[in-house]
Amino acid sequence: MLWTIALTLSLVTAPTVNVSVEGNGYLEFTQGGHALYTSSAPLTVVDGWLSDPDGAPLLPTLRVPEGTLGVDVDARGNVYAATRYYRAKVGQITLAVFDCANDLRPMGSFLVASTVPKLEAPGVGEAGTIHVLKSGEAAPITVAPSKAIAVTAPMPNENDAFVYNWVHQPSLVREPEMTTPKQMPTGHATIRVTGFSDTPHERFTLGDIALIDAPAELKDALWNAQIEETPKVGKKLTLNRREILDDLDKLGFDTSDFDIQVPRRASIQRSAQQVSSDQISQVAIQAAADVLGQETPMKARVHMDGIAVPLGEMTLVAESCTPTPGGASVIVVTKINGERYDSHVVKVSVDKAALQQRSAQR
Repeated sequence: MLWTIALTLSLVTAPTVNVSVEGNGYLEFTQGGHALYTSSAPLTVVDGWLSDPDGAPLLPTLRVPEGTLGVDVDARGNVYAATRYYRAKVGQITLAVFDCANDLRPMGSFLVASTVPKLEAPGVGEAGTIHVLKSGEAAPITVAPSKAIAVTAPMPNENDAFVYNWVHQPSLVREPEMTTPKQMPTGHATIRVTGFSDTPHERFTLGDIALIDAPAELKDALWNAQIEETPKVGKKLTLNRREILDDLDKLGFDTSDFDIQVPRRASIQRSAQQVSSDQISQVAIQAAADVLGQETPMKARVHMDGIAVPLGEMTLVAESCTPTPGGASVIVVTKINGERYDSHVVKVSVDKAALQQRSAQR
């Protein structure tokens, strides 16, 4: 019985993550058309939106997929939602930064502001980074930008004209714009996902994976609808009809009149180019020849048929060459657009057969 009760509670509890800001930035929420600020808060899912436990949505608003079992946030404010079937990025937290401590006034357990803050992504400028609190870890107290005066659940000060107007005359106080999902075109759409697709982009769109028949405005919106992150080079992502519909729902499309077909085992991968074993061997042999002597015939063995690397200007560079009793050990680095991508250790040895043949010819 106790186990059943515990299981039931776990199923109905909204996914929550406790976060705090390490820096001068503030989380921004909205309630009654007003902006609220705090340096730490539990973020939970209320009616599909990331909010504080009382239902005040986080700004900018972040929609969480239906069936989300867990929410995670990294130091740069990227928010990820995990369901039974996938884990996807749903957006990024933006932090509010104020120039002066006098811009903020206490209001309940939050702070309110009389001026418009500048908005920065975590990890940029003065905003600071996001810290996820572990179980049992105490959150820092919300403080003014100077970090000098702590504010612990203060009560509104009716003698403060700004706070009085905030409560009684909201039209006199700045009202933040509520970020809402973009209104998407509606209508009937026939979507045919292809069996295999590839794209050079980090996130793929519906147009990358499907043929779309719909009215012009709806077709254009669907074509550019970003679905998910593209897998790393050399990996495939299996496409699922339910997940594609969920992604379109999250973007604001009315999918009730969509006819979508996804072939069994349909997949997408990142566009790539191939590095052959011969290319790597040639670079390794040339490096060994430079160290051991150009006159010594050498051979190299690379145990692969080819390696997929991202698109771009590819160069192969011998990073190091270490002589060994039988030849040399060479590290060959693959660079894409000048950036190191991967490396391979290649064993180069003296080609005895070629050496004997050369001696016989003499």
